[in-house]
This record gives sequence, structure tokens and C-alpha cells, in this order.
Amino acid sequence: MGRNHGTITVGPSNVTNKEYGIGMATGYYDEATKVESNIGTIENIGTINVSDDNSVGMYAVGTGSKAINRGTINLSGNNTTGMYIDRHAIGEKLRNYSNNTDCEWKRNQRGSCNKWWSN
Repeated sequence: MGRNHGTITVGPSNVTNKEYGIGMATGYYDEATKVESNIGTIENIGTINVSDDNSVGMYAVGTGSKAINRGTINLSGNNTTGMYIDRHAIGEKLRNYSNNTDCEWKRNQRGSCNKWWSN
């Protein structure tokens, strides 16, 4: 399991080249071969700052991948996402984002996002 106890500052994204700034990530989906790999679990207990446009705090893709947020994800850039959950991955949001109220996942794909909060 990958776990953050400190502070992550997410870098910029280049949407044209499909290169995204991501604080923590697990899983990979190869669009050409349709194969999922690098499945695992990530957990944020610290802080993830997402200030650059189009960037993501936590990303999980693929069956068996899981992203857990027990910390804080600060969103301040345009089109930023706290948790991006895709292709049957699971997201658990146990704390609120500073500027967002829901987990988000890619449209038209199956994913799960537990919206239980404990403050």
C-alpha cells in the first residue's frame, strides 16, 4: 500500500499530450491492449494540494485498485478533481475536500465511490 502522511503538492497537467499532474495513483489501463496493470491501494492521511488546472489529487483505475482519503485534499485550480475513480476501482472518501463535495469518476465507466464522511 502506498500511504501519504505528509504534504503532496501536485504539478501541472498537459491535457494536449494526455499528461496529468496526479498526487497519488494506483492502477494503469492500456487503451491499446485493454489490459489493466499495477493494481494496488493508495491512502492519503496527510494533505494533497491540487492547484494547477486539470490536475488530480488521487487516481485509481482497474478492478482491485483502491484509493482511500482520510486526510485533506485542497482543490484550487480550474477543473481539478479530488479523487478520479475509473474502471471498477473503489474510492473511499472519509474526509471532505476543501472545495469539493463528491468523489468523481470518469463518465461511462464503472467505478464506486463511498461517500461516507467522518468529521
